[in-house]
Amino acid sequence: MRAAPKVQTKTAFLDKEEQNTRKQAVILRGTRFLPTVHVKPPSDSDHHTTRESLRAGPKVQDTTAFLDKGEQSAKQRTQLGSSFLPTVHIKPPPDPNSPGENGTAVRLTNLTDAEESLRKELLEKYGLDEFVSRQISLHRTLPYSRPESCQRQTFLSNLPTVSIIVVFHNEADSVLKRTLHSILDNTPSSLLQEVLLVDDFSNNDDLKQDLEDYVSRLPRIRLVRNRRREGLTRARIRAANLASGDVLVFLDSHVECNTRWLEPLVDRIARDTKTGQCW
Repeated sequence: MRAAPKVQTKTAFLDKEEQNTRKQAVILRGTRFLPTVHVKPPSDSDHHTTRESLRAGPKVQDTTAFLDKGEQSAKQRTQLGSSFLPTVHIKPPPDPNSPGENGTAVRLTNLTDAEESLRKELLEKYGLDEFVSRQISLHRTLPYSRPESCQRQTFLSNLPTVSIIVVFHNEADSVLKRTLHSILDNTPSSLLQEVLLVDDFSNNDDLKQDLEDYVSRLPRIRLVRNRRREGLTRARIRAANLASGDVLVFLDSHVECNTRWLEPLVDRIARDTKTGQCW
């Protein structure tokens, strides 16, 4: 393991041969956010991870980790004591005039020829309107889509911690960043052990050093890079072996988490680890 001289990035590199640990699976698939949750069995044994797990406090951890095969650290656990929990990141106040705020459609007019050309180029490259996505705030507010009664739910006072795993390959830069910020803006600080951001051998320039510098300024996010293309399933399995949270949550790299998205999931797992849910 070696640390960068100044700005340290939470980056790890996976070796080809990683041992898979056996885990008890509870899979939750969502229709909007598509989380898949995997429960790790209680154990006193160490787990493969980079250095010591990022501590569950709001302070930014500037930790560089280059993963070697034998690195290990112990799991940590945080307790929860309130039904309304502070999130990892304090979300800036919404701007009702910002493009895409509250999920409204964005319609751009009076674009120059150069802007229209760039928009078409990005659309062809990513299969989505990345030009418009760059106009939308990374912290935008979305409508509360669940019944109002859900806001009055209470949860167990000792919920398990989670490691959120996000695998990406050549994802659009703004979409990936919005995914990360939606996690930090809407996930209770006491529940989030870490976010494992797994690069499955991307070759886009903006996902290299620029992304490392950006992630180094965000709390509890570790960037892991595969040395070759592994595919979604294998990349998730390898990241699972690095995780130190009690529950593993798998998210796509182009989602937006909404208010109190996580608490109902882990509450049901805490009550019965054999429970499976469809969301």
